[in-house]
Amino acid sequence: MPENSLAVRKNMDSSLKNKLKETLLNMHNDPTGSNILKGFGARRFIETRDSNYEPVFRYAKEIGLNLATYDYMN
Repeated sequence: MPENSLAVRKNMDSSLKNKLKETLLNMHNDPTGSNILKGFGARRFIETRDSNYEPVFRYAKEIGLNLATYDYMN
């Protein structure tokens, strides 16, 4: 289960989305990027998939929580 994650809107411009993804996934290779990561206690970003969140999806289903309509601004 990933500790933190970043999500973007589905309708975000694909070229911007790809640039952001590549920048974040490779910033540990850059001295400045590496220092920024160290500043908030991280070594690097990794790509995740929906399957990484399967325990959350399963638990939400078990308790009857609809993640599509859940008010995340609580």
